[in-house]
Amino acid sequence: MPSYPHIDKGEGLIRTHDLLEVLRADIDSAYQALEAERESQYLRRCVVRAIFSFIEAVIECLKVELRSTVRLGYYPENALTPKDRETLGSLTIFGGSSGKFLPLDQNIKRTFKLAAKVWALQFRLSTNGEDFRDFIAAKSARNSLTHPRTFYDVQVTDLDMHCHTIAGMWVQAEFNRLFKARVESLMQALSDPDRKHLLLGTALSDEPDAHTLHREDMLGQTLPTSACPASGTSYAVSPLFTFARRPWTYGRSIQNREYLQADSDFDSLVGEIKDALAAATSQDVRFQLEPSNGKYGRDDFLLRRLQCRRASWSIRLCSKLLDKFFNGRMGIRAQYYLSPYHGGAMNARLLSALRPRLLALAREAVPLGDQVMVELSLAAASAKTWICEKNLAGNKIIRASDLALVEDEIQNDWLDLARALKDGAAPQGQFQLYSAAYNGVRAPIADQFEVKGGWISHDDRREYVTPAKYDRDCQVFMFGFT
Repeated sequence: MPSYPHIDKGEGLIRTHDLLEVLRADIDSAYQALEAERESQYLRRCVVRAIFSFIEAVIECLKVELRSTVRLGYYPENALTPKDRETLGSLTIFGGSSGKFLPLDQNIKRTFKLAAKVWALQFRLSTNGEDFRDFIAAKSARNSLTHPRTFYDVQVTDLDMHCHTIAGMWVQAEFNRLFKARVESLMQALSDPDRKHLLLGTALSDEPDAHTLHREDMLGQTLPTSACPASGTSYAVSPLFTFARRPWTYGRSIQNREYLQADSDFDSLVGEIKDALAAATSQDVRFQLEPSNGKYGRDDFLLRRLQCRRASWSIRLCSKLLDKFFNGRMGIRAQYYLSPYHGGAMNARLLSALRPRLLALAREAVPLGDQVMVELSLAAASAKTWICEKNLAGNKIIRASDLALVEDEIQNDWLDLARALKDGAAPQGQFQLYSAAYNGVRAPIADQFEVKGGWISHDDRREYVTPAKYDRDCQVFMFGFT
């Protein structure tokens, strides 16, 4: 049975802030449990349930605030349309109707739209991007999970996990954006002292003693806005899907590269890369279908048996931009440093932004019959963005065989792990483990951007992930390299 409020102890009837905080904590706990056993279907289902409990609560908390606004007379009740009343439900605190049942996507659209109307905000819910499409896919998968008809309805795939993660981050991002617009609207009617008092009670203040909802300084700065995609703001209420880790700092070998520590975000970096890619000419791009010579390696016989191929782009870009992308605190590895799921989501976000241009470049280089395969390869969940580990001169900038530990470049949890390995934390002879750890703390400067699609089988055109890359996201999260 649900608990009840202790009014005599000063507890509120709803406690919306506490409700959202405890549900966010559930999400964090669910992801942390899943990290220890990523293939557990039970733990995956726990994550899904936690995410959608939070989403449903966000919508209801908004409605609570909107009802209060109307009840207190700050918005005329007679200005509510029948559709508004359906969305909002009864204005009474006890015993009223909860309103018309609405599918989750309609409910969130209507509620956010009504909030903008009642609070007179210049706000429109962002529903035109990949994030919202992932939300719709996640909602459909959640519906199958909560109303299963077959065994397969309760199986949560890797693609499902991606969509659920994006769905949770998208809802929080939009909620934060609405929250910011609401606070900024209220500020306009306040005196300077009252305005400062309001900011100190929210996460929108730069004051050192501001409310504890302000994000932790996990990367030595406010967490990038990409932790909540498309928010356009760093005023997030809580860092969903991230883990507490050492700040990301640099050693004395990183000189004259102050831009690596710039107070920018991954979304801005995506825009820079997108613009640079648009300006690239055919001379800057090397596209190929791998294996380029038709010869497969010996590591995975299934690649040869399935006759898999994948699309691969190597693109000459500005070295400073690539340095930010690979080594910066706003870069792709910094996104993985927050969590493997967040890093995977940001990798997918970048690929989505670059997809039209990449496909246009590929069309110039491949026969018509291979273009569908190229599209499937780029759309695969295992597609990745990285840097070329050789420069244009053909020299390796990253050497897997170099097992000397460099300690004065990137300094964070990865360095602690690399030092532990050097001190004998793992048996000698585990070459790949040592290689990943030692390369993860290096900050090489590349001159080519690399995109590799997923492997696609010849006959049924399905994605095939090699065993060594099953947990690639976790490898980058743990080591900074694979």
